[in-house]
Amino acid sequence: MPPGDKDITITTSGEERSFRVHVPPGYDAATPVAVVLAFHGYTESIDDFASRTHYAEAVDERGHIVVFPRGKAPFGVPAWNAGTCCGTSQIQNTPDVPFVRDMLDRIEQDYCVDPKRIHATGFSNGGMLSHRLACELADRIASIGAVSGTMAIPECAPPRPVPVLHIHGTSDLIVPYATPLAAQTVPSTIEGWTTRNGCNAETQTTYQQGKARCERQTGCDAGADVELCTIDGGSHEWPAGGSAMGMGDLAATDYILDFLEAHAMP
Repeated sequence: MPPGDKDITITTSGEERSFRVHVPPGYDAATPVAVVLAFHGYTESIDDFASRTHYAEAVDERGHIVVFPRGKAPFGVPAWNAGTCCGTSQIQNTPDVPFVRDMLDRIEQDYCVDPKRIHATGFSNGGMLSHRLACELADRIASIGAVSGTMAIPECAPPRPVPVLHIHGTSDLIVPYATPLAAQTVPSTIEGWTTRNGCNAETQTTYQQGKARCERQTGCDAGADVELCTIDGGSHEWPAGGSAMGMGDLAATDYILDFLEAHAMP
């Protein structure tokens, strides 16, 4: 496949769903590459999400494929069924996890993919779905990096420890840091993963800049680190240079990609 963008439609659970694949320059069909699944937020298009995160540009430098799946939008409002959120996808119990599995089957059919380096990342509702995939699709998803979207399913029992990076602003009014609304709180989400991954009580500060601070739980089973980056006073947006409220103190896209690259499937 040539480098650049390609829109693909598949049939899954009896309906058509689509996604965009971005192939980096220099892609060699004989060399397995990592794949990053990048899930947009509630009401957000893949174009807006790609522009917000600059994932395509970032993976071009690293030689990965990035995939931008489209959430169902029966009334023009894209959403993911992350469990208790969001929108029509949650109300209608849209089979998004089976969609992701079928999408991966197609991607592995069309491209030379390293099955141990398939990762998920997302913003808000897309971050919630990333957490759900870590629970329910851990046989395919090596690790995740979520921004402003917490765990939104009541039970999570992956068959193996899954490395998790979570980034969140403490003043997020849409998905509050410490108040459960449509999903769990950040502390509850992180506590759940540290327990599942068998992490010890020690933490290591991995990043400190302005209002951004990242701390990693160490000693986790199978090297499945759990890391939380907190933006003090940060809002509901993707941290990047130029952002307000301290959100510019962490370049989330590159930080997430660094974490995912360091956490392949055992």
